Amino acid sequence: MDINSNELLRAILEASKEPQVIVGSDFRIHAINAGAKKQLCIASDDRLEGLPCKTILGSELCRSACTFKRTVAEGPLTLESTPACLSNHDEKLITVQTSILSLGSELQGVLKTFSPPRPESSNDLSNVENRKILPRTSSSLPGEQFNASLMKIISGPGQTSLPIIIEGETGTGKEFLARMIHENGPRKKGPFVVLDATHFSNEIADSLLFGHRKGTFTGAIGDQKGRLESSDKGTLFIDELQNMSLSIQMKLLRFLDRKTLVPLGSSAEISIDTRILVATNEPLSALLSNGRLRPDFFYRIRGKTIRIPPLREQLEEIPDLLNWKFQQWEQENKTPPPLVLPDAMKALQSYSWPGNIRELFSFLDYLLGSFASAEKVPVSWVKEELKSIMLDLSGGGFEDPEEMASERELIIQSLRSAEGEIGRTSELLGMSRTTLWRKMKKLGIRPFEGD
Repeated sequence: MDINSNELLRAILEASKEPQVIVGSDFRIHAINAGAKKQLCIASDDRLEGLPCKTILGSELCRSACTFKRTVAEGPLTLESTPACLSNHDEKLITVQTSILSLGSELQGVLKTFSPPRPESSNDLSNVENRKILPRTSSSLPGEQFNASLMKIISGPGQTSLPIIIEGETGTGKEFLARMIHENGPRKKGPFVVLDATHFSNEIADSLLFGHRKGTFTGAIGDQKGRLESSDKGTLFIDELQNMSLSIQMKLLRFLDRKTLVPLGSSAEISIDTRILVATNEPLSALLSNGRLRPDFFYRIRGKTIRIPPLREQLEEIPDLLNWKFQQWEQENKTPPPLVLPDAMKALQSYSWPGNIRELFSFLDYLLGSFASAEKVPVSWVKEELKSIMLDLSGGGFEDPEEMASERELIIQSLRSAEGEIGRTSELLGMSRTTLWRKMKKLGIRPFEGD
C-alpha cells in the first residue's frame, strides 16, 4: 500500500472504530478519521490532509519530544497523559499509541491512535512534567536518567551555596551539568565563569584566579580581574582539577575559608561571594592517594560529590541523546533532521563510545551534515563509519612519527587560522568534522591549542 494513496487510507481509517491518524515521513497528515476529529474537537468537514502533523496536538510535545521521531527510533510507544491543544483553545490529556507503517523495509509513516486517559489519570495538566517523555528545554539534560539526576541535584544541593565536585571521564558533560546547576540554582542571575586548569603554570593560574594589578609582571599593562572576582554573586566552575598545583589548592582553600582575596601586586583584600564547582576526569581516590590533591582542600570542597557515568554504562540513553541533539538542530535550521531507523539506532548502541557524549555528538554532527532533511540513514552507513572510528582508535593510521608530528602541527596551525572553530578548521583541511575530531583525539590535540 502506498502511503500517498490518501483516498484508500481514509477509507481504511473510517472503517476503524478507534480515533486514528496517519503521519507520513514528510511529517504531514496523510489521513485522519472522524473519530480522531471528534476526540480532538475538530470540525468534521475540516480537511487536515497535507498539513504539518503538529496540527493534531499543537502542544509542547511536538517541539520537545516528537512522537514520530521517537517511534521511528524506539518502536511503538504508549504515551499516557499527553497534552493536546484543541481547536476550541481548551487543553486536555489524552493517551497516544503509535506504530510504524512500512512497505517491506521502507518506512512509510506512523499510525497514531488516540483515546481518553485512564480513569486514574486526572485531566489536570499540573503533573505533566512527571510523564515518561519530559520536555527538553535548554535547562534539561538529554536522557531520562540524566534528567532524573539533574532534578535530584537541583532540588537538593543545587539550591545551596555548597561546593560540588563533579567526577567523570572526558566527554561525559561535566561542564554542561555544572552550567545546569548554576542556571537552576539561587545564583542563576549572577555570572557563570569557567576556568580550565589544564597546563597552567603557578604564575598563570595565580593571575587567572586572583587577578593582578598593572605592572605586576612583564605584560601586565593594566589591572585585570581574576576568575574569582569575575564570578562574584555567581558561580566559578574549575575544570581539570587534577592539573591544579598543590600551592594553588592552598591559596584557593584560604579563599574558601575567608571569602576574601588579594590580587597579585596589591595589598588590599577584596570580599567575594561566589560558589565553587570543580570537575575532574580522574577518580578522587587516586588523586588523594598519589598526593595530587590536598586532603584539607578536598574536605573543604566536598559539599557534594557527583559521578557522571560513562556512556558505555548507559547505552540505553542513546535514543534520548540523539533526539535531544536532533531537536536542537531542527530548532536552529528550521527543517526536520534525517531519520535514524531502528536498525541504525541499534548499531549506534553497539559501540562503546570511549569519547562519551562528546564523541557521540561529534558523530551526530557529521551525520546531520551528510544526509538531507527527513532522509533515511542506512544502517550500512552507520556501521561503516563506526568501523572507521574503531580502526583509528585501534592503531590504524598515523604510524610514522614524523608524519604524526607534521600532521599535528598542520592541524594546530589550521585551528589557529580558524580561531579554534572546528567547522572552519575542517574546511581548511578538506576533511569532515568527524575525521578531524578523530585525528585530534589520536594526536592528543585539545581545541584550546589552536587559540
